[in-house]
Amino acid sequence: MPGDYPAFRLRLPNDGPTASGRLLKEKGTNGSQKFVVSAGSPVRPEVVPSFAVRVPSSHRLREQKNAEGVVRGSAAA
Repeated sequence: MPGDYPAFRLRLPNDGPTASGRLLKEKGTNGSQKFVVSAGSPVRPEVVPSFAVRVPSSHRLREQKNAEGVVRGSAAA
């Protein structure tokens, strides 16, 4: 559909696996474009120390998803 925001691919650090997702129409509290990561995409298990302070709502959501078992370990390299 015209006007929809595009899908993206993002390689994780240290030549890691590639995650995919799509941009959303909404802007975040700092004015940046919000995005959603596709189900099954790899994520880093750790976060930078400032994450909880700089983006507390995202940090809480990440912790909630971890607690719910939505984010799981993978044997994939």
